[in-house]
Amino acid sequence: MRNVRTRADVARLAGVSESTVSYVLSGKRPISEATKARVLDAIEKLGYKSNYAATALAGGSPRIVTVMISNLFTLHSSRIDGALVEGIVAGVRDSGFHIVIWPIANDTDSDIGLLVQSNFSGGVVLMNVKEENDERVNVLKNEKVPFVVVGRTNVDFSYNFVDRDFETVYKIALKRLKDLGHVHIGVLQSYSPTPKILKRLAASLKVKLEVIETANTWEGGIAVAQNFKAKYSKVTG
Repeated sequence: MRNVRTRADVARLAGVSESTVSYVLSGKRPISEATKARVLDAIEKLGYKSNYAATALAGGSPRIVTVMISNLFTLHSSRIDGALVEGIVAGVRDSGFHIVIWPIANDTDSDIGLLVQSNFSGGVVLMNVKEENDERVNVLKNEKVPFVVVGRTNVDFSYNFVDRDFETVYKIALKRLKDLGHVHIGVLQSYSPTPKILKRLAASLKVKLEVIETANTWEGGIAVAQNFKAKYSKVTG
């Protein structure tokens, strides 16, 4: 059986305490470059692998970021989601952290409880949040877990988020179409509610929206295109 090296072995070889090894691994406290070099050299010589769960339980600061996203294996994901995840992974790694992709179940609230209880994640990126009062945001705030939301949810406190400026996008698109003479405008979307801001902007510009729902797939787009003129004869833009 292979001899599993422990943090105590690293500390002994480097001539430091176990807590110093923990601080080097977690970055929780400043350590001199000379001491850090000895610890890292001992880690390499011993082939030590850090147990992140154990680090968290011991009160360290886990260098793991968890991305919670709708299950990419059971739902049709958009190219935008894929690009966002790719960018998040690159950014997290460039910052010296590790990343875990956590596909959420249909009951999104249950997964956040499990994540918090496991105590292995040093921070969370929430994707696919609910428009109104996403409970995961409340849980993370109450548990004091660092987090950032991709998108926005309506809660009664401020939080860190990254979002596309949909309002400006909608405004530019609708105004451009109206300036070209289009007043009956098609909105191609998957099976989800039409954004309230889009409805409000359309009303202010006095244009009519025709919602065209289809699956977020190549096949869905083809199906709409094949019957478009017959089914949506009033839509000109």
